[in-house]
Amino acid sequence: MLKEIVQVLLGIGFLRLTHSIYKARRPGRPGPPGYPIFGNLLQLGTKPHLLMAKWAKKYGDIYYLRMGFIDWMVVSTPEAMHDILSRQGLTFASRPHQVILGDILTSKASGVTTSPYGPDWNYKRRFFTTTFNKVNVQSHQDTLLYESRDLIRQLMASSEEHGSHGFSARRHHQSYALNIILTMAYGTRFSSHKDPLCQTQLQLNDELFRMIGPKYCLIDFLPFLRPFLPHLERDAWDLHQTLYGFLGDHFDQYCEEADTVNARIPNTLSKLLLESVRKGDLTREHALILLAETFAAGLDTSSASFTWLSLLLVTHMDVQKKAQEEVDRIVGRDRMPTHDDLPNLPYLRCILLESMRFRGPAQFSLPRATAEDTVYRGVTIRKGTWIMPSLYAANRVFSHLEDQDVFRPERWESNPKTLTEEVSGKQSTRVNWNFGAGRRVCPGLYLSDLSLSLAVANLVWSFTVQAGDGEQIDLEEMEDGTNTPPPHWRLQYTPRGDHVKTMLETEGSITRADTVKAH
Repeated sequence: MLKEIVQVLLGIGFLRLTHSIYKARRPGRPGPPGYPIFGNLLQLGTKPHLLMAKWAKKYGDIYYLRMGFIDWMVVSTPEAMHDILSRQGLTFASRPHQVILGDILTSKASGVTTSPYGPDWNYKRRFFTTTFNKVNVQSHQDTLLYESRDLIRQLMASSEEHGSHGFSARRHHQSYALNIILTMAYGTRFSSHKDPLCQTQLQLNDELFRMIGPKYCLIDFLPFLRPFLPHLERDAWDLHQTLYGFLGDHFDQYCEEADTVNARIPNTLSKLLLESVRKGDLTREHALILLAETFAAGLDTSSASFTWLSLLLVTHMDVQKKAQEEVDRIVGRDRMPTHDDLPNLPYLRCILLESMRFRGPAQFSLPRATAEDTVYRGVTIRKGTWIMPSLYAANRVFSHLEDQDVFRPERWESNPKTLTEEVSGKQSTRVNWNFGAGRRVCPGLYLSDLSLSLAVANLVWSFTVQAGDGEQIDLEEMEDGTNTPPPHWRLQYTPRGDHVKTMLETEGSITRADTVKAH
């Protein structure tokens, strides 16, 4: 009995001590008080971007949270983003240690996404910058054009099947993004989002993003729970085996047919990886990790961006009509838009800029970290602190634009930049903080820009898009996770005349059989 009483008293004393530690914040470290042991972990809820933006209003553009045993430094305004991610980008260029994403899914952070900043990271990142630079992407622009028209053809087929009831086009958007990545990675594609291999790839990607969500970070925040939650690591190892087995089969097939594929599409990521593997500069395992990161980074973000943009056009029919009028004026109705038309479609660029600002694919960037203890604004930032860029706060809440909570593409008409120009331009006046910044800016930025532009141009040329019968779209609803796509809202796609189908049967029916291997 005495032993139990002593244990209870010691427990109460420990809780009071930790509570006093959490309440007594060190000077210069603003932020909300937390709970013993858990810190602020239990306060975030299902929409942390809203609460964290509210905290930023109270505690400032840089404030601190305690997530279990992990310190967070939250970055919330454009000025702070510029300072942390660009001006001091080298200091904050690393990544924190994570059990599931780092140790397991990327084999001890052996790729680029989770790897600490350094020579190995620089070497591996060059595979991405070489594959996805503007010159190489432009060499594939006819292929991208084909994929944008194939997307329209797939939407047309589904619209004929579902009629005014509508359908969720998310899998179509994912298939579009996936085929573009497959082209850049392997020189291949799937013929349909219903292809079993396509479905497997999309399901694996869904599972990957589920495992880098909040639930699977618990053992980072509260490491003492690790022995009690073995299923988290077991799930991750199961995915690791399945994912890399699937990617390995594709890579091995590419290796067997490399000479034939390279003759058709000479500049693919797999070609660069295979050359390095054969030289002994890169292991096969690390090559597969880089391929996995390519699919994870490009597929979900691009498809979610296009899905949000489609919903914004549906909920702002005046914007959709204005975009249609511009495309009709520049392109006409006797042909479909091409990449050559994009420089002459400024309002389309405004829509892309505003869509990414207003509702991008994620509310937070992946966390950064410092490689060593550092001092910022007089506060010591310990090694291992998670630097959390709050995209929602920077793009919306603390934007210096007027009516920042209103979707209004016209705000960009005085300077209708491309997404690439906005992200890579002058950082001190940057409004859109998607795609990262500094040394970790997204290497696939130009590819994403071009593929989204082609998709939207062909979408508004081909269809009037509306909510499906009885569907009530709420733009504030989104799925939980690292990326935040909208729910599966049903949309109806009404062709803008019989000529759309005619054009799809002529311009849109040109095959890629002479340039890619189709599954």
